[in-house]
Amino acid sequence: MKILFVDDEKNILSGLKRMLHSQSKEWEMVFLDTAEEAIQYIDNEKVDILVTDMKMPGMDGISLLDYVTINYPEVIRIILTGHTDEKYIIRSVRISHQFILKPCSKDELITRIKKIYNLKKYIVNEDITKVISQIEKIPALPENYLRLEKELNSEAPSMHKICDIIEKEPAVSAKLLQIVNSAYFNLPSTVVDIQQALNILGLNSLRSIVLYSEIFQKTPPLKTKLFTLDKLWLHSLRIANLSKVIFEGLTGNSFLAKHAYIAGLLHDIGYLLISQTENYDLKLTAYLNEENNSFHDAELHSFGTTHAEIGAYLLSVWNLPEPIVNAVGEHHSSEINVNEPEFSDAVKLAQLFDTNESEFEKELSAIDPNIKNKVIKSLQTMNENILT
Repeated sequence: MKILFVDDEKNILSGLKRMLHSQSKEWEMVFLDTAEEAIQYIDNEKVDILVTDMKMPGMDGISLLDYVTINYPEVIRIILTGHTDEKYIIRSVRISHQFILKPCSKDELITRIKKIYNLKKYIVNEDITKVISQIEKIPALPENYLRLEKELNSEAPSMHKICDIIEKEPAVSAKLLQIVNSAYFNLPSTVVDIQQALNILGLNSLRSIVLYSEIFQKTPPLKTKLFTLDKLWLHSLRIANLSKVIFEGLTGNSFLAKHAYIAGLLHDIGYLLISQTENYDLKLTAYLNEENNSFHDAELHSFGTTHAEIGAYLLSVWNLPEPIVNAVGEHHSSEINVNEPEFSDAVKLAQLFDTNESEFEKELSAIDPNIKNKVIKSLQTMNENILT
């Protein structure tokens, strides 16, 4: 893997060389101090990842990213900068895959680079790039989600501050209370207090609910008439709950089951993007009418990619955990491992149960009958009342 670092400050480049010396056996690294030199280098050498500062004399980092985006779209593009000027950040959203703020620790930088390279199949997929280029506005991570992440990652997270963040957003508060008062939790009395709701849901679930409800709230009116935001939200919530129950039933791991919940909640987020493409309904309807094809098949035929891969692209850019990104990207894959399940397997099984219970039982037939009965019993208690 070859990585090109570009920064006009030579002491920054020297610091990067020292910091990343331990990676020299795995990575081939090149360090240049002008965007002009970087273009000359990329024109003549294959580069896998470009890491650049934003504000530089002469050609700036944004112009460099523009050039690379147009001429070498397969290159993963990362901004590493100490500048937080809003106009630069807004300009960078469409042409960079990651935004990393200086100062950045060695471990964080190495982890971010490795992670995004591992997700390259989503980041630089040509068909995905074509779809993304048609979308007027790629949603950025919501401000409230970022505020929440900052507080949760602080040395001493304050439940009071977390509640304050949530309570300032009525739409998010309403979603939290809707979920915690659903039949899934089967509580003896109605919860009306945000802090009590947070104690029941847990902070991992909170992250995904805030993220999803914020994105839904700020999504422009859908161009498609094939589904509505309300139906998409309800379906996503059901799959989230099913995924959690299934994963915990198969593994006995209640902590990781919360991550399966997040994967289930976010699994269809790609619909918010791909449905913005030109003639989405027309293309899909024509193919759906020809045969008994699924949305997934129709999207693949019409666009060369699907809402699953588009969703994984978005979550990759947002730097969400790799297992969750993969679960979203692979949730229509036919392969299911019930003996050593990952989050993606739980989401796939949840979808089978949601649409065809007989197919779900067929998939579970190869595993321990006790686990199978436990999962099915848990799911049947939820049944259609999960959101009532």
